[in-house]
Amino acid sequence: MRKRHFQEGWTDDVTDDLLLDTKIDSQYLRLFSVKTLSDYLKKLSGRKKILDAGCADGKLLGSFVKQHEIWGVDISSRFVKFAQKKGIKAKIGDLEKRLPFQDRFFDVVVIHHVLEHIMATDIFLAECNRVLKNGGIIFLTFPNVNSPISLILLLLDYPIYMGARYRSTHVRDFTLRTAKIALLNNGFKIEQIFGGSFVIFKNNFLSGITKYFPRLAADITLKAKKVKGVGKGRIKYEYGVSLRDYFKDLFR
Repeated sequence: MRKRHFQEGWTDDVTDDLLLDTKIDSQYLRLFSVKTLSDYLKKLSGRKKILDAGCADGKLLGSFVKQHEIWGVDISSRFVKFAQKKGIKAKIGDLEKRLPFQDRFFDVVVIHHVLEHIMATDIFLAECNRVLKNGGIIFLTFPNVNSPISLILLLLDYPIYMGARYRSTHVRDFTLRTAKIALLNNGFKIEQIFGGSFVIFKNNFLSGITKYFPRLAADITLKAKKVKGVGKGRIKYEYGVSLRDYFKDLFR
């Protein structure tokens, strides 16, 4: 039921809006996190195999198809067709199941504003680990629900900014700490942390300070290296009723 609802609702309604809205395209490509990723990919030597997990219509990495071998996977057949037109080797796939790629195939895996849409976080990250070469790099960008804007919204009795709120397509919330824990649990070592925009789609002067204080950003990018394999991912739930559940990973 959930998968059918996601496919029918997300791919039919939301994809049409995203594909037709050129303003969103323009704003998206100007995000600080996109520039951070682009700068890294431009500096890579040689032709690398790069996977855009949750590639949508391919706008994120479409400009790199001449420099690198760009692959993509998305649950939306419409998105995949548009990505393929941009020269991306895109496939249809469910990110909460086995990815349609062989083991240790990619040099880099990019997860850009996708992790918050996935319920089975560990299964997905374990799969990214599996298809990534030993020593390969993962670039994870996610909405930071622990931003100053979230604190203001909570005081006004509204849900956190970019969180899994009513009618949101987000199903998981992440802070810098919890995103780091998720990567550590799935065989990755954090190498760099980048602060993104202070407000999503608004690169104003406040976004400049996130370079030095990433936790203030509305979205954060983690660059991490695969240091070990983790095998098949499993779903693990924590109810979070006790404060002990929240603080047990405090010093990780």
